[in-house]
Amino acid sequence: MKNIDEWVEWMTLNPELAEKYYPEIMRGLTERIKSSEPFFTALIIQKLPEHFPNWKNEAEKHFGIKRTKIIQEYIDLIKVVLIEYEYPSEIEQKAVESVKAELTEQLKYWNRELKAFPPHQTETKTEQETIELKPVLKPEAVQIVFDIIKDFFSPEHQTELKQVIETGNKAGKKLLFKGNGNRLTDTFKKLIEHDFITGCQKQDLINWIISNFTFTQQNKVKAFVYDTVEKTISRNYYPCKSPLIEIKNGQIQRTEQPRTKKYQ
Repeated sequence: MKNIDEWVEWMTLNPELAEKYYPEIMRGLTERIKSSEPFFTALIIQKLPEHFPNWKNEAEKHFGIKRTKIIQEYIDLIKVVLIEYEYPSEIEQKAVESVKAELTEQLKYWNRELKAFPPHQTETKTEQETIELKPVLKPEAVQIVFDIIKDFFSPEHQTELKQVIETGNKAGKKLLFKGNGNRLTDTFKKLIEHDFITGCQKQDLINWIISNFTFTQQNKVKAFVYDTVEKTISRNYYPCKSPLIEIKNGQIQRTEQPRTKKYQ
């Protein structure tokens, strides 16, 4: 491909269009990310704090909604590194620990900057009458999906889990997924994209996940964050390195189990 640098820049700004019009390139990029060596991810993580001066200068070039969007992207990135992402190797885990203090300090700075904006500089959503749409698994997929994901939930939650994925109704209390949240959101992303989940749009699925599930990371219960779930479901922003399912020839299949994590 000619003009590869320009294409990469365009792809990062328009991930949905990139997936639609360049599916083979995007699939190859995703597979490359999944198979990357731990030291490569660790190096990227450890260099993140060094980007702060450049990020600050870039944010200061803009104002209003454009500036809030830039700052929110920095906040989302830092949250993913510190909270949301799954690090299967000790090399990556140590890398996160080595920059945790600096990134936490930078996160506080960006949050202060965001809160300092007057109300008219932030985007607001128009109030509209809405109909709640429920994501419903096709009958033939319910038992297959349930059998794959049930062991990531406590036995006392499994009956309600099956009802939730079968009916789309809300759980009485959020169900705890005992694993990284990216693995669960990746599962539902694949199911809706292959039409095993019907009755809703991706936006409805995102809200349904946030309303019904929590997940664990390093023995702590975490809530799903809207921006992170949206980027996984709608834009494939955070490819899952340890997916639970794959769909081949219209069939839902369990993937091989990932490596055991050091901290478990």
